[in-house]
Amino acid sequence: MKKRILSSLLAFVMLLSALPMGVYAVETRYSVAASPDQTTDAGKTVSMSVPVPGGKYNAYDLVLTYDTARLTYVSGQAADKGASVAEKSGSIRVIGYGADKSASTKVVTLTFKTKAAGTAKVVISSAKIDTGANAPTKNAPPAAISRNTTKFTIQPGYTVTLDEGLASDSLSATAGEDYTFRATDPLHYDYKPSAKIGGKDVTVKDNGDGTYTIPGSEINGNITVKANRTPKTYKVTFKGEDLSGEKTAAYNTPYHFKLNRKAGYSYVLRVTIGGKSYTGYKAENGGYVIPGADITGDIVVTAQKTKINSGGGSSSGGSGGGSSAKYVSVSFIGSGADDAVGRKTTRRGSDYTFRIDRKDDTDYDVSARVNGVTVKCTYDSKKNIYRISGSEVTGDITITITKGAPVEVNVYVTLDKQSMYLVTYSGSVEDGHVPMYDGQNMYWSEAYNAYAWLVISSADEKEVVRTARNSIIIGEGEAAASIDYSGNVDLSGRIDVDDVHLDHDVYNARYTLVSMVMHKFLNADVNRDRKVDVKDAVWIVNRILSGQQGA
Repeated sequence: MKKRILSSLLAFVMLLSALPMGVYAVETRYSVAASPDQTTDAGKTVSMSVPVPGGKYNAYDLVLTYDTARLTYVSGQAADKGASVAEKSGSIRVIGYGADKSASTKVVTLTFKTKAAGTAKVVISSAKIDTGANAPTKNAPPAAISRNTTKFTIQPGYTVTLDEGLASDSLSATAGEDYTFRATDPLHYDYKPSAKIGGKDVTVKDNGDGTYTIPGSEINGNITVKANRTPKTYKVTFKGEDLSGEKTAAYNTPYHFKLNRKAGYSYVLRVTIGGKSYTGYKAENGGYVIPGADITGDIVVTAQKTKINSGGGSSSGGSGGGSSAKYVSVSFIGSGADDAVGRKTTRRGSDYTFRIDRKDDTDYDVSARVNGVTVKCTYDSKKNIYRISGSEVTGDITITITKGAPVEVNVYVTLDKQSMYLVTYSGSVEDGHVPMYDGQNMYWSEAYNAYAWLVISSADEKEVVRTARNSIIIGEGEAAASIDYSGNVDLSGRIDVDDVHLDHDVYNARYTLVSMVMHKFLNADVNRDRKVDVKDAVWIVNRILSGQQGA
């Protein structure tokens, strides 16, 4: 039964495109709510979530904001593994899609670290929730927001004062909980931090990764932390004669050295820092200086000293050059290469001609490149020869001859024991004409630079290519439509989470060409790699996150 349905898919595609856009599913009204308020201490980890009353759902798009003065965003976990949770400057965008989710499944759970006392809010600014049944035909509708805010009442802990060069996610500490801070510039400074509580020293553990921890067992009051940092010091090596300077250099302190030039000699000066060539040194006070900010590794200064000849400079020469080869090679490639008749070499700058030994009525597509660049190859029908002008013959020639219609086939979507194939036709078509697949006008793809069609078959690609060549003819008319790669998969005119979910359902083979028009299937390859997979859904999500939602 399934094979019979699949075999008749294409016969119904164009008919389905005429159906009203809204006949596929009944819209379900959803609502969302922020989780209850909480009371906590500064320096604690807290979370809030967003449940969805109102039945099963598949796709969602939420925007939330939070108080950056009192909360530090840690992470977000959405209902689907592949969903996007993106934070930027106090705003969080959640976009997800996938299998059915029950009303008890939370859309997202967000985790924060509290960093200052007071009341902090996480607010749901907007929400769209939809069922997968609406993906082919509708934009996701706004959900009702029954409770838009989760409040965190943050009680003050012990204050922490950090020295310059130190930072932490929170300036509050809690008795009994470890407090961790970090060095802000361990690349350029050595740190030996120390801490006091109530004037008494407390333990500071070096974690070995640029962070340090004060044990919670010692925290019983306000904390003051000193960085005790010193600039890193690097070795200086001189190579060559007449150089002088200190043997070490410190970060952020200008380093001075001298080249004591001797009369009768020329010098070439080279400097490396950290093994990399450095040219930022400057002449100053009879010597040279390297700015302190540039001293980030061991320094090697080399002076190449050369005696100047009193009789003048030497000269050098040679017999380089030579004329270009008189002849260039000619190569034939492609499925029709064996039918080509022509010389394997030709004189540079002279016209080159060849012919094709046509054994039947098969069409040939011919193109030529010289040194990898496409050149004009004209066909003289009276003499049955192809010609490349001598002005183009400046290097080796590669001629591509494709036997049969220029058809390419790619697996577009894998189905149950079958595949949906993308068929593209890239042959030349006169104005007012269009390639037709089994009598139906094909779609135009600017991205493929070809006309496109979809077929379902259990055959392999070679067989599908043979079938396509026999099925495509050129007739009068124009392309069925142009494929839209903007992310507007459902042709609604707006790019939203339903387009993401529709793309997801396409590569998971949840639709057939009967249940959804071919144009939408073709629109799903938004990254233009001639197949539909999870990368296309991610592409649409990224476009939505960038604010580009117009088709």
